[in-house]
Amino acid sequence: MKALILSDFGREHLYIKETSAPQISENDALIKVQFAGIGEWDQFEINGGYHEMLNIKPEFPYICGSEGAGEIIKKGKNVHHLSIGDLVYACSFLNEKGGFFAEYVAVNQDMIKRIPSHLSSAEASAISGVGTTALRGMMKLELGELDNIIVHGASGGVDHLAVQLAKSITNNVFAVASGEDGVQLCESMGVNALNGKSNLGDVEFSKFNKMLLTTQLEDYRTHTEDMLKPAVIAYPVGNYDVPESNDNQIEVIPYYGDLDKAIIEEFDYHVRNHKIRCNISKVFDIKDFNNAYNHLEKHYTGKLVFRV
Repeated sequence: MKALILSDFGREHLYIKETSAPQISENDALIKVQFAGIGEWDQFEINGGYHEMLNIKPEFPYICGSEGAGEIIKKGKNVHHLSIGDLVYACSFLNEKGGFFAEYVAVNQDMIKRIPSHLSSAEASAISGVGTTALRGMMKLELGELDNIIVHGASGGVDHLAVQLAKSITNNVFAVASGEDGVQLCESMGVNALNGKSNLGDVEFSKFNKMLLTTQLEDYRTHTEDMLKPAVIAYPVGNYDVPESNDNQIEVIPYYGDLDKAIIEEFDYHVRNHKIRCNISKVFDIKDFNNAYNHLEKHYTGKLVFRV
């Protein structure tokens, strides 16, 4: 099969090459990949960051890609809830059998769900990683229908899913987006929004007792300490630091977007029952991977994906 292969850590060691298709175990399904989500975290993986952080010894050649969508063409003897020919979406982080940037990927059945009818394959390919991270944020916040939540960074991958998840719980959702196109995306999802790049000073933080934060917030303490007390702020651990608040009535909760069977089940439930969508900003042919990763540094809304 053809795959985007890493021969050593570093983007200069990425190539499209032929390699062996992965072998499945009794609990796996083999997926013929159609689309794969491009993650903001990919570059950290490509540079060996996760392997160093988790003390994992890499085996090269190495195939990245933690989420995707395609067709099941083979399954293990213990896989009973999926069938050959099913169109599915799946995720698997640091998969020892190889990632989704390949023609075929072997994934444990617990990480695989059938694509709902309201999603395209491209949308489904990129929804799991950011979606489960957003859902964990809602759980950390213990968001209820009477809460007022502000989603900061709302046009990005995680938070445009968070906006939809929050809206399924409470009508009191406000979005701070990046750019006017980000505002339009949030408004298309039925929430009031504001361009944080030019109008952040217009946000009345005193209305909100909950916040999901996935981007650097200028004047963090000034803004957040104006929140309605007691307040809770959750943020996924990433490439920026969120300082602790000096106010003991504000709880700041960092969390990791860990994947497991329970969060996959819960997220799939929300996707189906609340018709959660994933905004795809641009689709790149996987051979155009350098341009795709350069695009991650530019302004865009939602997610980028590879056509495999």
